[in-house]
Amino acid sequence: MKKSILIILVFTVFNSLSQTTADIFSASEYKYTYLGIDYSHAKFKGGFSQFSSAGSTGVIAIKENYFSSWNNVVNNERAKYSLQDALRKEDINYDLDAIQQINEGTVVEEMEGKTVTFLKEDIQEFIKNSKYSINEGVGIMFLAEYLDKGKVEACFHFVMFSMDSKEILIHERMISAPGGFGLKNYWIKPIYLSIQKIQKKLYKNWRKTL
Repeated sequence: MKKSILIILVFTVFNSLSQTTADIFSASEYKYTYLGIDYSHAKFKGGFSQFSSAGSTGVIAIKENYFSSWNNVVNNERAKYSLQDALRKEDINYDLDAIQQINEGTVVEEMEGKTVTFLKEDIQEFIKNSKYSINEGVGIMFLAEYLDKGKVEACFHFVMFSMDSKEILIHERMISAPGGFGLKNYWIKPIYLSIQKIQKKLYKNWRKTL
C-alpha cells in the first residue's frame, strides 16, 4: 500500500513540473498553443488611416475593429504565418479566445501617449496578471509594445511560456517595418516579418544559448 502511494506521488510530482526552455527544443509531448496578439498594453503613435485620403482612424475604431482583424489574419492564414515552420513543431493548437477578451478590455485612454520600452520583467508581469483559457503545455503569443506611424515601425514581443506556472521560457523583442495595402495588412506585416526572423535566425540562436 505504501509503495503504491509512493508511486502515485512520484508520478504526480513528475507531471506537475513546469516546462523548461530546453523542452522546447526536444521531442517532448508538451501541448503547444498559439494564443494570439495582445494589444492591451500597446501605444499607437501618429495618424492611422485605411487609405491616405480616408482621414485618421481613431483609437476607438482601432480597438473595436482592428484588434480582432489583425488576430484573425494570423489565425486564418496559418500557412503564410507558419508558427509550425518557425518553431519546428508538427502540431500547434490555436486558441485566441482569451487574448480577444484581453484586447476587449483595453483602456482606450491609455492607447495614446509616450511609449515605454518593455523589459522581459514587464512582459512576465503582464502574463502573470492575465487569465488564459488553458493551463497546460506551452503558450505562444505576441505582445504589442507600440505601432508608430511616424517612425514607420512596430514593436512586438514574442513570448513562449509555461501555461501552468506562467513563467517565460523564450522572450524576444522585435522591431519591424509595416507594409501592404490597407490598414489591416499594413500593420500585420511586422508579425509576418517576426515569424520569418524566428524561422530563419532566432530559433537557432535560442537553441545555441542552452
